Amino acid sequence: MDDNQEPYWKKHLTGIIQCVFGFYCCVIATLAYFFPRPIPTSQSAPSGGAAMSTTYYMPWYLWLGIVGLALSVMIPAMVKMVRGRRERPSKLSIHSANYAAVDGDGRSYDVTSCLQKMVAGNSVVLDIENHNFVVEGKNFVQEDPKPGTAKRLQVVYSYNYGPAITIERLEHSRMVLPEDSLRSEIEFLKASHFKELKRLEHEKNVALAKAADVMQQQIEGLLTPLQIEAFKLAKELRDFAEELGPFPDIPNTGTLTPGTPEHDAALKRMAEGGEARNRWDRNLSHGYANRDFGKKVSSVFHRAGEEFELEYPPDMLSRSAEIGPSFTSYGIPKLAQEMEMIAIWINRKQRNEVNLLS
Repeated sequence: MDDNQEPYWKKHLTGIIQCVFGFYCCVIATLAYFFPRPIPTSQSAPSGGAAMSTTYYMPWYLWLGIVGLALSVMIPAMVKMVRGRRERPSKLSIHSANYAAVDGDGRSYDVTSCLQKMVAGNSVVLDIENHNFVVEGKNFVQEDPKPGTAKRLQVVYSYNYGPAITIERLEHSRMVLPEDSLRSEIEFLKASHFKELKRLEHEKNVALAKAADVMQQQIEGLLTPLQIEAFKLAKELRDFAEELGPFPDIPNTGTLTPGTPEHDAALKRMAEGGEARNRWDRNLSHGYANRDFGKKVSSVFHRAGEEFELEYPPDMLSRSAEIGPSFTSYGIPKLAQEMEMIAIWINRKQRNEVNLLS
């Protein structure tokens, strides 16, 4: 028998007591039946006995056996019933547990009943050390399974009538059960909250899109399609100007004396500035052509002039927009400003204002 297992007589003590009393009653009753004791006086029973017939009475020691047998059955049943009312069954069930060396050598200890007794409520917490497997004064790990090597605790358990889960924890670590079930619940809550956040974000985006559509419809109700096109083109031009960045500056040598380190450094900066300006000009020229700004600006300029009979100032860059932009940092923002002004002039024209350009 394993040293860690509870002795048979302790585990079945109640049943053994009941068997002893039952056997005692059977023997006494048999002897009393086959060897009856005569009643001293007719229709009366001697002191200490109960009359059963004219020739037999139940002796007091048989009564004692019957009472003992009845009590051995009733008391454990009542105790179990009271405990069952006070203690609710734990959701955590320990099916098996063993403590041994990681490599499988050495001694293996069955610590199932130890962990079962350690369960408090619906959980158990254990710092895994050789000396911590002690419950009710009993040491379930009396010796180190294999000194000088790593040990592990393997537990098979289930939680809330779920499937059996097998876990292993190393010596000197902390085991918390139901660790895996709690982790699953946490992950489930995280996933639920994530789904809820995604749903709220989707509803927010839908609401913003609807608000934008309503605002767009309101704007379209106030502005003509050509005005809206002019404002959109102005924004595209300003975004392009911001993408280009400022027009590169080229320093000059000024009054620096040729041949000095300062003069040479200035010449180097001039060369770098020239290269930066050439690169800026190339980006401007290609970007302007690739975005078809010349055709778009010219189209708005001439359509507004034709449909609304606008008279433009002679210095507007939009007149030559299809040829190409003004190759300075002034050109693109100036075209954007002119598109906005055309949209405003259309509005003034619709209100029959006399001085459109003021």
